[in-house]
Amino acid sequence: MRPETRAELARRLHRYLETGSTAMADEVFPNPVSAYTSEERLALERRLLFREHPLLVGFSGRLAAPGDYLTDDDTGMPILVVRGEAGTLHAFANVCRHRGARVVDGCGQGKRALSCPYHGWTYDLDGRLIDVPGEEGFPGLSREDHSLRPLPVAERHGLVWLRPVPAEPDTPIDVDGLLGGLAPELATY
Repeated sequence: MRPETRAELARRLHRYLETGSTAMADEVFPNPVSAYTSEERLALERRLLFREHPLLVGFSGRLAAPGDYLTDDDTGMPILVVRGEAGTLHAFANVCRHRGARVVDGCGQGKRALSCPYHGWTYDLDGRLIDVPGEEGFPGLSREDHSLRPLPVAERHGLVWLRPVPAEPDTPIDVDGLLGGLAPELATY
């Protein structure tokens, strides 16, 4: 953040604390009660805001080295974010392609592979299926077709963003577009 911006924000905050006030709008903006009680609106907001819109899921520092990972279920869809061997960040649906079990729980560091606890299907840090115990029982299995499902992910200004349900999987996340005028303020982080 630019020093002059930080100083102005600090002055404004101190003024609000001293006066017991806050930033106020110039006029009243009434909201209909249905904005808070409508099931249809809730479903629409969940879909648009928590599925189709990019979300901030963490700090890059939590995923600093290959094998560092985190999981998130806040969108209603299990998500896995992991730093790959080459240092690239990946995001996947945290669902084994065999029986749909969660591949990883929680967060941690230094994973070398991602193994499903149900039948042991194992994926590398780039999401590729690398081991199938009893593979002879799956004639014609294409490992490539059974890799973890990727999700769009972006890393910028020390923050990790992802889109839980991509319209097009290869459509990148425009972080600077999301942040608008805030991007320069975050550039120093």
